[in-house]
Amino acid sequence: MTTVVIGNPIRNLRLIIDQVFQGLHNLFFDKEVQKVEPGITEVTTEVKEPSGYLQKGNRKQMCDAEPYETEHAYGLVYDYEEEKVAPSFKGPQYQVYLERAAELCDDDPECKYFNLWTDGGITKFREGQCENLKDTINSTLTYEKIPLPPKLGTECEDRGYKKYDWYDFKKGEVSLSEGSGQANSEWDEYGKCVRVSCKDESKELNGVRKCVLSTVEQFSTEEQLAQLRAVRDVQNAVDDAQEVHNNEKRLFDECFEVRQEAVIQGRELDWRGYTIAGSWEGYETCKVAAKEVNANENPGALQNAGSGFADDWTLGGDEAGIYW
Repeated sequence: MTTVVIGNPIRNLRLIIDQVFQGLHNLFFDKEVQKVEPGITEVTTEVKEPSGYLQKGNRKQMCDAEPYETEHAYGLVYDYEEEKVAPSFKGPQYQVYLERAAELCDDDPECKYFNLWTDGGITKFREGQCENLKDTINSTLTYEKIPLPPKLGTECEDRGYKKYDWYDFKKGEVSLSEGSGQANSEWDEYGKCVRVSCKDESKELNGVRKCVLSTVEQFSTEEQLAQLRAVRDVQNAVDDAQEVHNNEKRLFDECFEVRQEAVIQGRELDWRGYTIAGSWEGYETCKVAAKEVNANENPGALQNAGSGFADDWTLGGDEAGIYW
């Protein structure tokens, strides 16, 4: 990463020195871990890609073109914050830099790609500037801005009865579910691919969007309308119940990030009125707190317990092999 010395020579000299040491760090210590308690090693969590972005290429690779704009070391650090280098490409500090870099790219119509370093420096590239990647000495990651979802009603690939998100589809994170390819599917206003009809005219969509043998022709017009309304109500109930489960996962992730920060700071922190410790107890508190906050935000959440709706998310901690 090229640094241009402008302004205060002392500050810029320090930035250059920081970058040199960061380059050596990335070259020899890509997988640094930190001791947080005797006998316990910190295991950092995977960083979440910002919504609307896809990681491109491998580490130590960047766009093979001259960037049109550069934010040098600590360019993503606010004035009132301490200048920090993220220990690796995992963990809360790099997540902060990643989200801020995505915001800058979102606000810039010319920005199609950006490279991000652990020292909070980024370079931005336009459309067509990142067709090829080149190797670098320092570790960096490249992110591509994914186009907006197709227009409402545009045909999409039927991958089964489960709705899927446009960005997950672009990232290759959508698995096949039952009856893939049996229905006509379209993008809705929320950027989700949903089934609208079965390709086999003798079949119809049931409450969970599976193609089953049609029974509509056996009923009167009023009965058909009533059945369609019932199907719609079941579909809405499925979506609502799934969102309750998804919300609990989001709440747990939010609490778990606070727990990670508690580990780093070595003290208890507050999350929505709960005291979160940087220990195993903090992890257990997050599980309980996520359920309770979710129940308060969704009064009907508890009545769906054991309903059979998809609850396919996994907590961190023991399930993920995280014991810190």
